[in-house]
Amino acid sequence: RSLISRKKPHYRTSLLLHKQSRSCWCLVILVLILFLALIIPLSVLARDNKQLEQQLASAVQPTPPPSSSTVTTAVPTPSLPPEECVDQISLVNNRTCFDTKTSIEFSFTQCFPSKLDWIGLYPSNSVYYGRLWKDYINWIWTCGTLPCNDTQVTEDLPLEGVFNAPAMKPGNYQIFLVLDSRWPYRYLASSDTFTVSDSC
Repeated sequence: RSLISRKKPHYRTSLLLHKQSRSCWCLVILVLILFLALIIPLSVLARDNKQLEQQLASAVQPTPPPSSSTVTTAVPTPSLPPEECVDQISLVNNRTCFDTKTSIEFSFTQCFPSKLDWIGLYPSNSVYYGRLWKDYINWIWTCGTLPCNDTQVTEDLPLEGVFNAPAMKPGNYQIFLVLDSRWPYRYLASSDTFTVSDSC
C-alpha cells in the first residue's frame, strides 16, 4: 500500500503538466491564427491602394507629344463614287433587235470595281438562283483587253466603258457585269434581253 500511495502523486503531477502543455500549444496556435487574420487583410488592402495610386498617376499624367519618328503622314483615301451611283450595263440606243451582221454596242458603269471583274455575253435564261450557270459566249475585262490596274479601281471611279460585241448567230442574249468569282459566277448587273435575227 505504501508503494502505491507514493506513486499516485507522481502520476497526477505528470497528468497536470501534460494538460498545461496542451493548453500552451492551443494558445500559441490561436495567437498565430489571429495574427494571420490581421496580416492578410492588411496586405491585400495595401496592394489595392498601391494599384489605385498607380491608376490615378497614369490618368493624371499628360500624353507626351509625338516625336518626329512617330509622326505618320496621312494617306489620301481614294475618291469614292457618289451615293447615287448604280452598277448597270445596257445596250446603246436601247435597241432590242440586231441582225446577224451588226455588232452590238453596250455601255456599263461599275461603282466599286476590282481588278479581275469582267463582262460576259450569255444566252438568255443563264441565271439560276442569282448565279450564271451557263457557259459564256464571249467575254472581255472591264478595263479592256487587260485586267484593271490599281489606279483604275481606286481613283478613276466609277469605272465606265463602252464596248462592241461581235455579230452573232440568231438567238436571245444578255450581257452581264460579272464579279471576280468562282463558277457559278456572281454578277452585279445585266442588260435587257435582246434578239439577234435575220429579220430585224
